Amino acid sequence: MSAVAGRYGVRHSVLGWLRRLGWNHLEPWELDPLRGLPESTLLENRLLPWLRRFRFDWNGEPLPLSPHCFNDIIAAVDTCCHNMDWEASSGTVHGLLVDGVPVQQRLPDGSSTTVHVPLIDWAHVHRNHWDVADACPYPDALDPDIRELVGYVNGIPLVVLACVERDREKRWGGIAAGIAHLGRGNAPILAHQPALHAQVLLCLDRRGGCYASVGTPV
Repeated sequence: MSAVAGRYGVRHSVLGWLRRLGWNHLEPWELDPLRGLPESTLLENRLLPWLRRFRFDWNGEPLPLSPHCFNDIIAAVDTCCHNMDWEASSGTVHGLLVDGVPVQQRLPDGSSTTVHVPLIDWAHVHRNHWDVADACPYPDALDPDIRELVGYVNGIPLVVLACVERDREKRWGGIAAGIAHLGRGNAPILAHQPALHAQVLLCLDRRGGCYASVGTPV
């Protein structure tokens, strides 16, 4: 194992575990081309292929979405979290994941209907795009020896993983430090730009880990 992998052994192990489960590891330079805007938490160029493939039923005929619906859906997922704390934004995205995003769709006969567009293919999970990437670094991290990963499904950040590593004296940190690190998402004002919504939080050290949803008590 390299010196870097040795220092960040938990992250290294987690990435290996996720790759075996079918997740694709994105390098930092691969993220920006997938975003619509630099400040966006959504990888919209991962969501677009799914929206283009999606078909809704009209009188027994499968129809594609109109292209104007794509922008409406992306805006709903991306901008719904602005000016919200982590718990509120995660709850909003959870609603969209469960119920779909409602859009107005023009039909061949000239009428319109509301289509609730799912963001994930729940029936065929292997048809979704699964990515994991290092979170963008930020200056106010509570512990510089915690490496954070973000898991995306169809470009939507759904999982945040805090990997508790060795410090510079090679002492291992514990789960409590990772939980405190993840708790920063509840801060009213964030000086950095983490993934501002998630459905699952994972905290892992060399012994094991724990999981929660956003808003779960410490």
